[in-house]
Amino acid sequence: MKELLFLIPPSETKDSENLRDDTLTNVFDSLSFPTLNFLRKEIIDEIYNFNSYSDNLLSKIFELKPKSVPGVLEYYADFKNAGIKNVMDVYKGTMFKSILYSSFDEKSKNYFDSHFIIFSALYGILKPFDEIAVYKLKPESELKKIGKLYKFWHSEITKFLNDFSSKYIIIDLLTTSYRKMYDIKKVKTLKVNFYENNKSSLKNIGHFSKDPRGILINKICTESLTSVEDFKKITDFDFDYSGGSELKVILK
Repeated sequence: MKELLFLIPPSETKDSENLRDDTLTNVFDSLSFPTLNFLRKEIIDEIYNFNSYSDNLLSKIFELKPKSVPGVLEYYADFKNAGIKNVMDVYKGTMFKSILYSSFDEKSKNYFDSHFIIFSALYGILKPFDEIAVYKLKPESELKKIGKLYKFWHSEITKFLNDFSSKYIIIDLLTTSYRKMYDIKKVKTLKVNFYENNKSSLKNIGHFSKDPRGILINKICTESLTSVEDFKKITDFDFDYSGGSELKVILK
């Protein structure tokens, strides 16, 4: 019987406080999925070219006002020596807060660490126990020599997921932008989308799914799901699944 493997997005909100007194350079080769390091290095090398970018281009990449660019540029100028901390301490957005990872018992933490992969525009894919430097890049970020990051990662992550599919049932809990980082036509995944009842029909809640997505992940881990059918153990939501490529999560 195949195990479950869940794909989740990172958080755009990141915590840069209380970094560990170590550097990205020292832990880089310890990152999960080391065969991706050559692509990670390409992006980091391009980060060192940010000083040749115009302030307007950088403000677009970082989604900041031009006057805020110099401070960010100073940070990236020595990115390889940036401080680090655990992935779960870096990502602090709504979804990650709702996962309540710090409240997990050992069994639930082990389940999360072994069954979840976190997508990243900079690092490609990560495991929850990886240590990373804080960054501000999205899949749609476009770098001069690399192009849009979701296109940059597309082929390699597709290969990875195809390899995983021989052992796992892959459940895609990604947002739309991170779902573009792999070829959904070439990789068999079960895509989870969130809906609310809107009179007589269902409405996809898109951007507003962050909190329920985190709650669902919490329940997946505390219930230690072993099959798609096990979703019925979770009573916080209704589920609609007819054996196709989509699992509909319906808010109560």
